[in-house]
Amino acid sequence: MRKMRILKLTCLLVVPILALLPVSGCGGDGGNDDGVNSGQALNVAGTWLLASEGNFPATLNLAHNGTTVSGTIRDAENYAVRITGTTASPAGTTEGSRSITLVVTYSDGQVVTFNGTVAGDNNAMSGAYSSNWGGADSWSATRQ
Repeated sequence: MRKMRILKLTCLLVVPILALLPVSGCGGDGGNDDGVNSGQALNVAGTWLLASEGNFPATLNLAHNGTTVSGTIRDAENYAVRITGTTASPAGTTEGSRSITLVVTYSDGQVVTFNGTVAGDNNAMSGAYSSNWGGADSWSATRQ
């Protein structure tokens, strides 16, 4: 019974105080759930470790100029394939969408398209991928 009274008292004191705090700037990664940038300049250039439930992990080496993304994707056997893509907002911008599309075209005709969102701190990105051969799943990448 005593613990319950303390809990009620704590809730009565803490909840009104929390209501007075400003909502903006509380935690998070600097990005919004809707993929809109809220501060950190967009930049996906660099080396990334890509993971998914499919045929990965793989390493991405990306360049990012304007809204154009280019580079290579290397699998565990060090087989490199060209990767191209776009971001909705140009590199270096602090306003607008953080969405990204990456496309890998293999020599056997398979095309894998990754659609996702770059985190507000530019150290992670995630989304869903699909293949013209019918495979689809979620993916995530972390900056190395």
